[in-house]
Amino acid sequence: MMLSRLSQPFRRLSIRHFTPPVVAVALALILTAPTVMQPAYGQIEGIAAVVNDDMVSFTDVRDRLAIAISAAGLPDNEETRTRLQPQVMRVLVDEKLKLQEAARLEIEVTDEEITQELGVIAQRNNMNADQFLSMLQARGIAARSMEDQVRADLAWRKVVQSRLNRQVTISSEDVAMQREQLMQQQGQTSYLVQEIFLPVEDPADNAAVQALAQRLVDAIRQGAPFVAVAAQFSQGVGAAQGGNLGWVQAGQLAPELDALLPRIGLNRLSPPIRSEAGWHLLAIRNIREAANMENSTVDLKQLVFEPDPTIEPATRLAQAAQTAANIDSCDAMQALIDESPSSLSGDMGTVSIGDLNPVFQSAVGSLEPGMVSAPLELGELVALVMVCDREEGEMDLPDDETIRDNLSLERLDLLQRRYLRDLRAAAFIDQRTE
Repeated sequence: MMLSRLSQPFRRLSIRHFTPPVVAVALALILTAPTVMQPAYGQIEGIAAVVNDDMVSFTDVRDRLAIAISAAGLPDNEETRTRLQPQVMRVLVDEKLKLQEAARLEIEVTDEEITQELGVIAQRNNMNADQFLSMLQARGIAARSMEDQVRADLAWRKVVQSRLNRQVTISSEDVAMQREQLMQQQGQTSYLVQEIFLPVEDPADNAAVQALAQRLVDAIRQGAPFVAVAAQFSQGVGAAQGGNLGWVQAGQLAPELDALLPRIGLNRLSPPIRSEAGWHLLAIRNIREAANMENSTVDLKQLVFEPDPTIEPATRLAQAAQTAANIDSCDAMQALIDESPSSLSGDMGTVSIGDLNPVFQSAVGSLEPGMVSAPLELGELVALVMVCDREEGEMDLPDDETIRDNLSLERLDLLQRRYLRDLRAAAFIDQRTE
């Protein structure tokens, strides 16, 4: 099992509102993307794929490419269309399978439901549904293709709710085990992660998926919004939230991702990473050294060395380091403070680490009571900080209902992906080229 898929950040999500990666985020992002130029070739109706008794036309493929390119802010050229076409084709084939399964189960999506869903999307962008569809058409995006996406998404949502909800059972023991795991993670370095996940279900597709992953990396590094690319292309559980996985710690991701996580860097994008399940792109938006650091309190004393024109800065740093080496207790630190000519030296009292500036946070984060920091350069000042007492704060853990809802969401996501994989394996699919 790919643990990355089961590491969704804890939010108050209800299984009743489960939504697989949906088009809503991508559609909203089209509003801020540049107008997509239509391909130079004409809209020639032809069969691009046969999916059981249905077909995907080349017009469908071209229209959906326009949506993908616009939503992700990618350059609209022949290279982009060529690289994206396999992924777009796969999405269109999957939509046919979803609609066919809904029909088999006698599940219907009405025109009114589609209009309502489009209206919700339009409202988020201060428009009515007609204005929204007119805007899409003005950008060269066929309204029919957008409606087809929404229809398939609504149908699959109903299928999942009808067939899979009852298969998800979360016991009290499951909740207790998850809570214990969260408690054990207190004090570990955490990373605020965004992910784009591209599955590889057939080894023969590995090279093509890897090429797409690299193309997306290049586009993001050239300025394409990560959230838009994730919403349109990622098959991960956080896709509908722009790829957001929330705060992640060691052991929550697949081993291949865990190993690279500390090396990516703040506000940096990873290269494509291969796991057992597929290819991943990770972006680190924030790092915190300990999940409970902001809630911890420390009793601090500081000794400040003010500028002295007769002493070189490097010499002053060395003197401060020597002083630190000779401080073996808070009483010794207080004695030096009492002798210090600087009015800034003194007892800082009990403070929350979360209230300290980043330099002090970094300095005291790992200090145990009775330990003094290395010299800190604060502009022209040099300071030593000593922790005399420390009380670890507790991690803000979610309540049992939230844990249960999120475990349900994770399991339901796994089940629906297996369901779709089985439909794909049992289907007759014949893809063609122009």
